[in-house]
Amino acid sequence: AVARELQGLVPQAVESPHANHVLQRIVKVLPSTSRGFICQEMLGAGVAISRHRYGCRVICRLLEYHVQGSSADEAALFEEIREGLPRLIRHQFGHHVALGLLEHGAARERAKVSRLLREAPLDFCMNRSSSYVVEKAFELCEEVREAITGEILAEPNALILLSKSQAGSHVLRALLSQPELGLRQRQSLLARLRLLAPKMKDSRLTRALLQDLD
Repeated sequence: AVARELQGLVPQAVESPHANHVLQRIVKVLPSTSRGFICQEMLGAGVAISRHRYGCRVICRLLEYHVQGSSADEAALFEEIREGLPRLIRHQFGHHVALGLLEHGAARERAKVSRLLREAPLDFCMNRSSSYVVEKAFELCEEVREAITGEILAEPNALILLSKSQAGSHVLRALLSQPELGLRQRQSLLARLRLLAPKMKDSRLTRALLQDLD
């Protein structure tokens, strides 16, 4: 009954601090055949909704409870969001949807996030919003972990830039704590970081990072 009452009102409901919770609940408890109207009414506005404070939550629930063979409208909405990923990954709210694509999306969604992160790895590491996506990608995408490690080791100033950035220092901690990171790579990163430490001694973030690693 509640689902029927919201039909035709989804664009308004996703922006409501209260009604968005009702939509999330519908996504959780109803089969995909009964919630198709939600995706249908969001078509054409998927990226804008993903960048909204409350709308991003509804999109995340759709990704979380997506099942194989869902409606054509749901597939079209996800395609729309996937193509709009560059506008989401650095966004305050949109990055939550990028995280949802990584954690719950199909292989092509995860591949899209991975390719984008590898285009400008250091930039994404130092952005507060996208750094959360980078850290999750370390766990799920070996190619992202390898690309960022390679970029740090190849670029002389990379460690200085990252360690002086709050987001970047968090990414460095996350990278060095990855069990999948090879011993040689970890030792190379630590050796480079300690070598550069005198140049970064005035940075509070760098001092804290080095203390944590000692």
